[in-house]
Amino acid sequence: IYVASSPRGYVIDQEERYGLAFNFDAAEAAAATDRAVELLGADDTREQWQARRARMLSECVDVSEWIVKFVMQSQPDAAEPAVGAEQATGVEA
Repeated sequence: IYVASSPRGYVIDQEERYGLAFNFDAAEAAAATDRAVELLGADDTREQWQARRARMLSECVDVSEWIVKFVMQSQPDAAEPAVGAEQATGVEA
């Protein structure tokens, strides 16, 4: 639930495409609170949100992974990643 006087594009995208967020203008704080109470009272909220998250992750590019691969491919003589870098980035060297 995002409440602010200025919207954020990524939050709007998560709301419109995946149902992963709810945007409210600062003047709509009461509506945001009502939505939070509704979500907390739902029996299937966890399952719904896990499915929405999985869909988003399957459709989106992991930007960190993409950058690491790009740099490693474009700089063949670049230093090897530090030990544990794969765990931090999820990318094999």
